[in-house]
Amino acid sequence: MATGRAPFFEPEFEELLTTSLGSGRLRFSSDLAEAAGCQIHFVCVGTPQKRGEYAADLQYVEVAVEWALTPDSGHGLDYATSGTVAA
Repeated sequence: MATGRAPFFEPEFEELLTTSLGSGRLRFSSDLAEAAGCQIHFVCVGTPQKRGEYAADLQYVEVAVEWALTPDSGHGLDYATSGTVAA
């Protein structure tokens, strides 16, 4: 998405994405140190289906949130999450 291309279709989303990236108000990174200076973090990690179950495997979400909420990390910021689960 950092290139302005979304891996999903949502009407008018790519235009909004491109505008937000161009303004500098939106950035994407997998570098946790780079994310530390931001005011709001969106936790966007995979939630594959658990093997042999009708449930999402939340291990990646749990690791990301655990890192974010570590008291000595100095982050103490707001986080937003969104996910999809296969039906």
